[in-house]
Amino acid sequence: MKNIFVKIIQNCIYLDIYLSYLIDYSYSIDTLTSIKEENSRNMKLLSQLYKNIYHNSLDNEFIRTTNSLSINEVDLNSILILSFNILSDLKRLKKYAISNYSKNILTSLNNSYFNLISSMQSLYPLIKPKSKINLRNSYNLSSDSRILNICEKTKDDTLDTTSDEYLRFICIKTINAIFDDSLCEESIIDEDFDIFFDNNDALKFYQYFFKTKNKIYKIRISKKDNKIFYIYQRPYFNLKILPIQSKDFYQKIVDEFLKNKLSNSYNDLYYDKNYIKTYQYDNIIESYTFKYDYKHNDFNKSLYININTLNSLVYELLLLENKI
Repeated sequence: MKNIFVKIIQNCIYLDIYLSYLIDYSYSIDTLTSIKEENSRNMKLLSQLYKNIYHNSLDNEFIRTTNSLSINEVDLNSILILSFNILSDLKRLKKYAISNYSKNILTSLNNSYFNLISSMQSLYPLIKPKSKINLRNSYNLSSDSRILNICEKTKDDTLDTTSDEYLRFICIKTINAIFDDSLCEESIIDEDFDIFFDNNDALKFYQYFFKTKNKIYKIRISKKDNKIFYIYQRPYFNLKILPIQSKDFYQKIVDEFLKNKLSNSYNDLYYDKNYIKTYQYDNIIESYTFKYDYKHNDFNKSLYININTLNSLVYELLLLENKI
C-alpha cells in the first residue's frame, strides 16, 4: 500500500511539473491552469493523508527525485498518460483503505482525476467516433480500426463480442503477439481490471492487469470498438544494465520492432524526428519515447513507443488519435 501511495504522489508531482511547462511555454489555456490548481490541492490532501496513515511526512529525498526528471518535450499526451496512471493507482489504493475517512478522501480524489481526464478529453480525445467492427479482420493489423491486435483468429472467436470475457481474450492475445510472450491461464498468478468512463459509452474502456512469475502487464481496450490503445510490460527480474548507447541506436531497435510487428502496415508510419522525450535519473537516460505518425490518417493518429536503455526492452506502446 505504501509503495502505491508514494507512486501516486510522485506522479502528481510530475503532473504539476508538466502542467507548469505547458502553461509557461506551450499553451495558454484556462483549462490547464484549473487542472494545475486542482492537482496542487490534491497533492496537499494526499500528503496529509499519507502523514495521518504513516505518522510521518514525505521524505525530502523522495521529493528531490523529481528534479532528475528530464523534460525535453511535454505535451497533452504526457498529461493524459500521467492522469490515467494516477486514477488507476487511486482505484488500487482504495481497495486497501481500512478507515472510512481514508476511503472518503480517496473517493473524492478519484472523482477529481476522473473529471480532470474528462477535461483533457475535450482538448485531446483518445477515441474516434464509432465505426462498425468487422470480425473478419478484427485481428488484421492492416485494418485502420486497430493497430495492436495482430493475433491470428482462433476458435475462441465464438465468444460474445460484447462480453468482458471477449475483451480479456483480445488483451491476452495481443500481449503475446506484441511482446512475444506466452501469457495463458496457467501462467497468470494474479489479475485485476478497472473500468473507466463507465457511464459514457463513447469513452468507456477497460484496463486489465496480469501478473506472472516473471512480469506484470497492463493493457487498455475500448469497449466501444474493441480497440487496444495502450499496452505495457515490466519484468520482475533485475535489469541487465547495458552500456548506454546513442538515441539513434534505440530508435533503430524500435524501428525493427515495428517492422516485425506491423509487416506491410509499417509503411503507413512516418517517424517524427522532431519528437523526443526521455526519462533521466542521476544524469543517466533510462528510457526514450519515440513517436510515429500515421500518414494515411492526415497525421491525426500517432503511436508512441517507450524503450528501456538499460536492457533495450520495448516496454510501452500508446496510440492516440485526434478527432477529425
